[in-house]
Amino acid sequence: MMHKDAKYDPDLEAQIRWWINEVVDEQVLKPEPDQKDFQESMKSGEILCKLANVMGGAIKSNSSKMAFKMMENIGKFLDFADQLGVPKTDIFQTVDLYEGQNIPAVISGLHAFARKAYSSGKPVPQLGPKEATANKREFTEEQLKEGQHVIGLQMGTNKLASQAGDHFGRPRQINAKYDKEIESHAKQWIELVIGEQVEWGTEDDTPGSAFADGLKSGEVLCKLANKLQPGAVKMNVTSKVSNPAMRANKEKENIEKFLTFCETYGVRDRFSTPYLYQKQNIMAVVNTICQLGSTAQSKGYDGPVLGPKIAEKNERGFSEEQVKASREGHIGMQAGTNKLASQSGQNFGLGRQIAGAGAQSDYDPYK
Repeated sequence: MMHKDAKYDPDLEAQIRWWINEVVDEQVLKPEPDQKDFQESMKSGEILCKLANVMGGAIKSNSSKMAFKMMENIGKFLDFADQLGVPKTDIFQTVDLYEGQNIPAVISGLHAFARKAYSSGKPVPQLGPKEATANKREFTEEQLKEGQHVIGLQMGTNKLASQAGDHFGRPRQINAKYDKEIESHAKQWIELVIGEQVEWGTEDDTPGSAFADGLKSGEVLCKLANKLQPGAVKMNVTSKVSNPAMRANKEKENIEKFLTFCETYGVRDRFSTPYLYQKQNIMAVVNTICQLGSTAQSKGYDGPVLGPKIAEKNERGFSEEQVKASREGHIGMQAGTNKLASQSGQNFGLGRQIAGAGAQSDYDPYK
């Protein structure tokens, strides 16, 4: 009996159906998403074994309809996925597929398998974003020590740093207030830069849904990147792709190309693909566009303006005597009043306590 799961995504199922058909070079699955049909078609494990064998798996599958033989086929595929390097935390269990206990986990696991196969150089088409590679960073003992004294402004206000509401051990909660005025500025800037009107969607219950619909294919974003830096991105023309799963894959690929451009261009804070494509955090998308506008100005772009120009680094050189004098004779104003400097309330040896004013942070693109 198949159990339904609230996380089931028909788009992801359609994409993996398309990918499997492409890899095995025959239509073993119909293109339309259908959770029950997917489970029935895949539960024997024969398609999975065929998929692995295209990549050199050399699996001898069983065509028997006996339950333990079919589960054996699935197990052989899972062993191959493990050898390929798919993390055990990303792959599904035999019962998830055979008994239909968690088909969304099967679909998600096959997406992870597809990413690993592509990044490993197997003869398969790319599905979704390219798997990230390790990016290890080395810090000196002094850098680590300095980092212990930095207070993250994301945990408070940009008017007065605060640690109010900080809950260590809890996952970060994103609750960005949506600002229609900033969105309007971003829309206008995009159209002015690319030199054409964008077909924005219609608003629904999700704030910014029309903005997201206009950018979802990634084509406008790629055009924007190429206007700021000619030839930066090779865009997929998704309107010419008739297969829904393949089109979704190409759209997400466009978004990933834009985000890669933003990284190399110098935009520090960037949204992730689901924030736009699945409308998880559209304000983060708007903020990335605003930061891109500011970064463009700092790079000498002389076109339409969005946001303040990012300040250039202003290093100051102090002598050892000046630094020593500052440490010995200067009283930090943050540890008292702004009318008369004071060390009242300062407790040496205790952690620094900072009280926030609770002011809200609003981005103004023209301030």
